[in-house]
Order: sequence, then structure tokens, then C-alpha cells
Amino acid sequence: MKPSKTALFKAAKSWDVTSLTALLASAPELIDATDPLVKMLLKRGARADNCLFAVVWNDNVAVLREILKTGPPLNEFGEGEPAVISAIRWRKLKTLGMLLDAGADLSFRDAKGRDAVAFAKHKKLPSSILARLQKLQAIT
Repeated sequence: MKPSKTALFKAAKSWDVTSLTALLASAPELIDATDPLVKMLLKRGARADNCLFAVVWNDNVAVLREILKTGPPLNEFGEGEPAVISAIRWRKLKTLGMLLDAGADLSFRDAKGRDAVAFAKHKKLPSSILARLQKLQAIT
């Protein structure tokens, strides 16, 4: 199925979660056009964690706000790391802040022992964000 708004709405109308997930994975920009659709799907029990990384990649605050209302598992791994680490690595600061506000776990370390603060330093994130990450890590 070629990624398009039509394909997305057709999949949603038929409750085809597999196709929805595949469409959003192959064309994450489609999520921006689906706020009413996202709200309806989440309200009816769709699993929001399937598109969490696409929402972070697009730094889409509106959709992440709707997803967070469902209490998704923020600390599950996709792409080998939790979404909060992806937000840091991709420099998606709006959604990073929202994930931190929602209680994302900062204890993740990669195979080289790097944690959220190390990734933030490497990506040269603003000092205010680095300070926030350090403060949150000290609490946990």
C-alpha cells in the first residue's frame, strides 16, 4: 500500500492496525494530518506505542499529547533504545520535554555505557536541558 492520506484513512476506517502502523512507519509525516483520527483511534483503544517513535521523530507535540493521555509504555525499546533517548539523539526538544514530564526512565545505558546525559552532551543540547537531565537522573 502506497503511503498517502487516502490509504491512511482507508486503513483507519477498516480498523487495519497493521496497515496503519506500516503506513506511519514508512511515512511518519502523515501523522500530522491525522489529529482527529488519532484522537478517535486512541479513544477506541488503539495501541499508541506503535507510533511513538514516529511522533518523536516528527517532534509532534499535538499527537504526543494525545498519546500520553493513554499511558503508553514509554520505556519500551524501539530501535534498540527507549523513545526518550531517541528524542535526545534526534534533537527533538519539544517531545523530549514532554517525555521527561511524563516520567520517562533515564536509567538506560547503551552497550558503551552511555546514558541520557552523555547523549545530550554529545548532541550539544542546550545547557538548560542538560541540567534538567542531570537533575532528573540524580533523583532516580
